[in-house]
Amino acid sequence: MDELTEQPLAVLLADHDEGSRFICREAMARAGIEVATASSSRAALAAARSLTPRVIIWAVGLPGFTETTAVRHFRDDPAFRRTTLIALTAGTNGRDERDLRDAGFDRVLLRPVAPDVVLDCVRDALRAKFSA
Repeated sequence: MDELTEQPLAVLLADHDEGSRFICREAMARAGIEVATASSSRAALAAARSLTPRVIIWAVGLPGFTETTAVRHFRDDPAFRRTTLIALTAGTNGRDERDLRDAGFDRVLLRPVAPDVVLDCVRDALRAKFSA
């Protein structure tokens, strides 16, 4: 068990793709990271409010409201001040990534993304939060 898993860690994985959600959740669970999942924006927002995760992974195109609206919810709420927001997108141009960062996401991952890349990104975010 590494230093990040000695205390409960909460990650919310909001993704409409069931297979991607399962694979990423399993990779994080094997690493000892507590993961909640949601397949819609409304379910993700409800889960985030009850869990107050340290990392939220948000798939662009999640059914419900837009990722820009989601970021605004989180950035306007002091409970999520230290939460890292990671966008998952199939967008392939630099503008998509810039737009997501400008909207308030801390990181942007391009699909298809390997579960170990997601896991490394989550670990980096958690380490950064603990050292801040």
